[in-house]
Amino acid sequence: MCTDFVLQKFVLTGFTYATFVENAKSDVGAAHFTAPEVGDNPYDTKADIYSLGATLWYLITASYVSLLKLKNGEGWVDALKDELKFTNEKLVKIIVSCVEDDPAKRPTAEEILAILA
Repeated sequence: MCTDFVLQKFVLTGFTYATFVENAKSDVGAAHFTAPEVGDNPYDTKADIYSLGATLWYLITASYVSLLKLKNGEGWVDALKDELKFTNEKLVKIIVSCVEDDPAKRPTAEEILAILA
């Protein structure tokens, strides 16, 4: 019985986190899938776009895009494209744009859907 109460309390608490928060500011998520701005800086839905790109990269390569960036520095885009040379061009475009360090350069969800169309 106590377990049911805890589960219900958790679920109800979880709904509060599902609401839209503009300019959130906390350190959340798995490090390799978390946007660079998350932590000390305010962030918004563009952080989720970064996570989407990092997740897609991981699903295709079984490696972390953050490690690729560390290893290749400024040449990370070319290294990423080389790793994905046998992958659909639209998917490569989405991943590269989603994992940009600058949130302003990342696409919106609508722009990603337009690329896929």
